[in-house]
Amino acid sequence: MKVVFTFAIVSFVTGLLFALVASRPALQGVWFRYEEYLVLPTTKLSLLATSMFCLSQAVAYLIAHTRKWLTFSSTRLIVGVVVIATLPVVARLVESMPIPLEFFLFRSLLALILAGTLVVITQRWYWGIASLMLAVAVATPLLASVQYAVVGAVSAEWFEISEFLAGSLLLSVLFGYWLAKSATAAPSVLTASAD
Repeated sequence: MKVVFTFAIVSFVTGLLFALVASRPALQGVWFRYEEYLVLPTTKLSLLATSMFCLSQAVAYLIAHTRKWLTFSSTRLIVGVVVIATLPVVARLVESMPIPLEFFLFRSLLALILAGTLVVITQRWYWGIASLMLAVAVATPLLASVQYAVVGAVSAEWFEISEFLAGSLLLSVLFGYWLAKSATAAPSVLTASAD
């Protein structure tokens, strides 16, 4: 639980830093593009969000590692960093696609890259956690949009910011849970588990 809690706290703090940077009125034109009645995040906001998410995972792991809650092979960690570092590149590549396709493709690839990173680091596969990552990646913005449509008092910019806060927090908890579960499991080669 200490590992999961660490990932949650670090993600929350990183999310607040993201909100502080992204909500600056002077920078709204940098982070968002305005097309007719739509407010859409720019590539820069997507890169900032994915970079902040990757940073939060690295900091949370570093804290857990220094506390000796998690220890994994240095080689696997380096390869895992390379895999997760593709997130900003993927965000940039899918941005030119139509909005619905971009949404589902990026969210699906996000879950796949996170699961791939965790498989590289832990050499374990958990179907349940991977499925939850996919569900969180796709459903968080959809559920947040219902609240936005009902309340309507929140600006579109804050909707995007709160979507990042909620999504990154939930994905970070699942990321930390996967690592913690793998650290307590008996050592073995890549195994699949229903959990």
